[in-house]
Order: sequence, then structure tokens, then C-alpha cells
Amino acid sequence: VVGAVAALREYKPPLIVVDMGTATTMIVLDSTGTLVGGCICPGVKISLDALTERTALLPGLQLDQPKHAIGRNTIDCMRSGIMMGAASMIDGMIERMEAELGYETTVIATGGIAGKNPLLMQEYANFLNRTVAVGQIAEGPAMGSAIFAAVAAGVYATPSEAAAHMGVKEFVYYEPDREH
Repeated sequence: VVGAVAALREYKPPLIVVDMGTATTMIVLDSTGTLVGGCICPGVKISLDALTERTALLPGLQLDQPKHAIGRNTIDCMRSGIMMGAASMIDGMIERMEAELGYETTVIATGGIAGKNPLLMQEYANFLNRTVAVGQIAEGPAMGSAIFAAVAAGVYATPSEAAAHMGVKEFVYYEPDREH
């Protein structure tokens, strides 16, 4: 909720704020800036951990970008399922949320997973067909929430100002690859 309040200082509603961390949360603000609700889903890392720890024969793996949706071996199948599955879930939820609202929104992405996995962020940009902006943070998966909390509390005027004071060196923008 704090992230949604701070997002309103930087962006014009309607908004969907996606926080990709331990859980993937999505907060929806309508065209008046009113928080209308959201959803909580398992995060990418938890999904991967559950898959590898609770199955007898599936190995651990790095979250590399899959080459195809249809994997040809166990590792490729897992990568496709985790990476493209998570992106499709977010894409599908945004589509459904916008349908319920009756209009398109600006989507803002933040969270620990966002800063640690550029391949996943590129996949999200491709699947969402939207630019995804991610702050490059030295430490801490909760930094995105801390930035938004500082703005919401009035300590900083904008997320950009808070980010600069909290060690975010720069923002990386992932543009959708129009060929996907």
C-alpha cells in the first residue's frame, strides 16, 4: 500500500504497482487514485524453490532466459515454465484488472527480483509489451518498498530523489522486443 501512495506522487493514475519479491503483489489504483484492491501471488524464487525442493528428480537451476516456450529437455522446460509462466501470469492479471476497470493503466514494476534478474525483466517487458524501469540497488530486496515508504512519509519528494539518497545508482529500462 505504501508503494501505491508513493507511486501516485510520481505517476498519474490509473496505476498497477507490481512488486516482484518473495511474493508478487499487484496493487490497483483507479483513475481517481483510489486504491481498489489487488492480488498476492507466489514470487518467482519461491516458485522455483518449491519446484526443485518438493519434487524428487527436478534439479536446481539458474533463471536464464528460455529460448522457446516449448522446452526440449528438463532444464529448458523448467526455465520456460518459471520465467514465461510468471510473466504470463502478470500479463494475464494486468489484462483482467484493466478489463474490470474498463481502461488501461500505467504499470510500475519494483521489487528484489526486478533488480537481480535482467533476463526476467526483459521477459516481463516483452510479455507485458510495456517498458519496465528497474532501479539498480546495491543491497536489499526491500529497498523498493523502503523508497516508496520514504516518499509516502514525505521524507523525499519523489521516488527518484529517495532512490538517489538510498544508494540506487541508476535505473535500467527494459523495452519490449517487438519481434516477440
